Amino acid sequence: MTSSNYQFIKWQEIRKQGFVRFVLIRVALGWGIVTAILYSLLMWVFSETVMSRLLPISLVIFPIGGLLGGAFMWWFSDRKHKQNVSVGDS
Repeated sequence: MTSSNYQFIKWQEIRKQGFVRFVLIRVALGWGIVTAILYSLLMWVFSETVMSRLLPISLVIFPIGGLLGGAFMWWFSDRKHKQNVSVGDS
């Protein structure tokens, strides 16, 4: 199985789960929360930032970024998927 075939099949599986699940669960919560915690820890360790101030802000900002990034990733991936499907039908 080539890399592009794997990506095509993987996207079909993700697509079946739906836009909301992908953007909210996978990206906003999955990526956003993990990144917010890691960012806050790193800032606390290396710059002695007050964790009690930074963590709540990060837990809001990173998931919002995840919503925007996830929506864009969905749009881009779905567009690419539809192009591949239409090329395969030709």
